[in-house]
Amino acid sequence: MTKIIWIIGWFIALSGIFFLFKPAAARSIIQFFKQGKRIYIAAVMRIILAIIFLLGAQQCRIPWVFITIGIIFLVSGILGFAIKLEKLKTFISWWQNKPLIIIRFMSIIVFILGAIIVYSALSA
Repeated sequence: MTKIIWIIGWFIALSGIFFLFKPAAARSIIQFFKQGKRIYIAAVMRIILAIIFLLGAQQCRIPWVFITIGIIFLVSGILGFAIKLEKLKTFISWWQNKPLIIIRFMSIIVFILGAIIVYSALSA
């Protein structure tokens, strides 16, 4: 399980680096998930990540990191289904229309999160 979490961490970290240099790509992905009911795909993905992180937490170097991230992903995934679709789309549009500097800043946070996951996923 730690290997899967480690791979997910690298994917998140590399995504952060990519979006730092290509913030327009982040906006494109946001636009993709905003169409129709695709936001539910993102919610399901968050729930799956939550399950992986929560199940693998005890095998990792720093379990509380994965318990915390798992709970955040679980809550956000559930909220993806609980909040009305139009409200979600309004919130997503709000993020999508932020200046590029904000998107770049968020990309740095995503990179740091990925790096923490990679480091913490190593076996104890």
